[in-house]
Amino acid sequence: MNKEETLNRIHRIMTATGYSDSTHKSYHKWIARLFDHLHPVDSKDISLSDAQDYLLYLYEEKNPADGTYNQCVDALRYFFATIQGIQYEGKQLSKRRIKVVQKNPIMPDQARRLVNECKDPMLKAAIALAFGCGLRISEVANLKKKNVHRGSQTITVEDSKGNKTRTVNYSLSVGDIVNNYVKFSIKTQNVRFKDEDYIFRKSKKPGDKWSTSAIRVKFNQYLQTFDFHLPDQTFHGLRHAFATGLAERNVSLLVIQKLMGHSSIATTAKYIHVPDKTTTTLPDLLKGDD
Repeated sequence: MNKEETLNRIHRIMTATGYSDSTHKSYHKWIARLFDHLHPVDSKDISLSDAQDYLLYLYEEKNPADGTYNQCVDALRYFFATIQGIQYEGKQLSKRRIKVVQKNPIMPDQARRLVNECKDPMLKAAIALAFGCGLRISEVANLKKKNVHRGSQTITVEDSKGNKTRTVNYSLSVGDIVNNYVKFSIKTQNVRFKDEDYIFRKSKKPGDKWSTSAIRVKFNQYLQTFDFHLPDQTFHGLRHAFATGLAERNVSLLVIQKLMGHSSIATTAKYIHVPDKTTTTLPDLLKGDD
């Protein structure tokens, strides 16, 4: 199979097996780049050695972030397993170890200021959903009217990371902020929201929504106006603030894991930050409850 035939087959297989759109786009991009780099006549001409050479080229010439590099590795592994039918050793196409993330997370008190002091209705709603409900930036951008259930005060998060669906509760405060943004959109755009419409729509045109990159740019510009701003703080840090805030209120780690949509509780634990100055008096476990 040539490049187009290979990409078409991968598209059909990934669609049939239920991969998320984001994973689909990522694999398509990296496999296409592999072909463009090697210029093979047929997909069967691509060897593991060729893939290793491409990864070396990517590392030495492009210097990608660890997460970006690992996305490429995942795509190449999928290519060989699905198209070539090759059983490879993990070390042959190994990922880079990602160091501990976010040295300076956004803390709950900082996130509350970001919500309360925001004058932009769209950005205020996006921040409220990330901090108040733990939504990822892609989940915020993809939120539709049908996903928000006012009666039960829940949000159905569809097509999340790993193509999962989960349900999260939202508070009255979050509901009011999102509702105010919807009213603002109706007034300024002169539209009515249908069930399939995105909450964060950009214009009257159906499907025209605020992109994750646009939300991220707006947030970064806004964040820089605060005295606590640090260079490595990002929109994703609001999820850290969500997890930390729940932990501070003694919510079970298992519950936080479910709300955040994590497969591993170890991943959830990394989102919870205890200030260095925090101290606690340990109970005397050697004594009974009497």
